[in-house]
Amino acid sequence: MSDLETILLNLRLGDFLVSRHAKERMASRGVNRLDIQNLGDTCYRHIQQSDGKWLLTGEDLDGEVLRAVIAYDGDTVVVTVMG
Repeated sequence: MSDLETILLNLRLGDFLVSRHAKERMASRGVNRLDIQNLGDTCYRHIQQSDGKWLLTGEDLDGEVLRAVIAYDGDTVVVTVMG
């Protein structure tokens, strides 16, 4: 299984960590863990950045566009979220 496949599976299952920065952004943008899990199901664009992190684009539970930067190093970590 590729890192991307693992990340998407972990998001779907809720098996991910959330950085302090991401928690702050989630609170300010009205994003919760279930929205992140939905991103794992609805991801339609994924770009691996030069630092190895992934920029994922999908939808939150309301069907709104949700983007998140995800790091993977054995654990799936939400680095930040953007509406």
